Amino acid sequence: MINKSDKATAKKLCIFIALSLTLSLLPALIIYFTAGFESKAMTVYSVLMPFTPAASAMLTRLISKEGMEDSMLVPKFSGKGKYYILAVLLPVVCLILQIVIFSAAYIDRFDLSLRIRFLGVTKLGWFSTLFYQIGIGLTACVLMLGEELGWQDYLYPKMQRVFGKPITLIAGGIVVGIWNIPLVVSGQYFGNVKDKAAAIVLAALICILTEAICQQLTESSESVITAAIFRSVIHFSSPAFLSLITLEQRKITDLFKFHAPQLAALASVVVFCIVFVGRKNKLAKQA
Repeated sequence: MINKSDKATAKKLCIFIALSLTLSLLPALIIYFTAGFESKAMTVYSVLMPFTPAASAMLTRLISKEGMEDSMLVPKFSGKGKYYILAVLLPVVCLILQIVIFSAAYIDRFDLSLRIRFLGVTKLGWFSTLFYQIGIGLTACVLMLGEELGWQDYLYPKMQRVFGKPITLIAGGIVVGIWNIPLVVSGQYFGNVKDKAAAIVLAALICILTEAICQQLTESSESVITAAIFRSVIHFSSPAFLSLITLEQRKITDLFKFHAPQLAALASVVVFCIVFVGRKNKLAKQA
C-alpha cells in the first residue's frame, strides 16, 4: 500500500514527466510540420533540448513548492574523489570493451592504424583522438548537466522512493528514451536510418543502461556532477571508436547488430557498478 508521502512523490513524478516530455516532443512536432527536421529551427532546438529536463525539474519544484533541499547539484569531494575518477575511466572501459567485442566479431574489418581528420584541422592518431575527445567531454559536461539535473537529480531519486531500484532503472531509462525520440527520428542519434521503430527501441535500451550507470555514480558520489561527466565523456569519446571501423563495416544496416558491442559493453559496466561500486558504497555507509 502506498503511503501519503509516496503518493505526493508520485504526483510530482507525473508533473515532471509530463513537463519534460512535452518540452521535448511538442517543439519537435511543431518544427517537423512547419519547417522540417533539416531546418535551422531544428538545429536551435537540438542545442536547447538538453536543458529541458533541468527546466522541467525546476518547474516541478516550483509547482510543488518543495524547494532545492534534496538537490545533489553541489559536488562533494570529501571521500568521493574516486567516483569522479570512475566517471572519466568508465567511458574508456566501455570503449575498450566495444573494441574487443568488435575486433573479435569483425576482425577483418577493424583497423587500429586508421587515422582520422577531426574538425578538418589536423590528423590525429587513435589514442590522441581518444584523449582529445575525453578533454572535450570534460569541458562540455555542462550540456549533460542540463539533462542529469532532470534525470538523476529528480526523476530517479523520486521514482526509486516510490517503486524501488529495479523498476526505476528500467522505467527511468524508458522515460529518457521517449524524451530522445525527436533526436532519433531526426537522424541525430543513429543517422538517417529507415527503421525508425527499431532505432527508438535501441535508443531506449542504451538509455536504460547508460542512466543505470549514472544512477550508481550519482548515488555513490551524492552529486549529479559525476553523472554529467560520465555522459559527456562517453558521448564525445565515441568518435574514437567509430574511427576504427572501416567503411564496409559502417554500411551494416542492422542497427542491433552494429550496436550490439555497445550494449554488451554498457551492460558489463552496469553489472560492475551494481556489484562493486554500489556494494562498496553501501558497506561504507553501514560502517
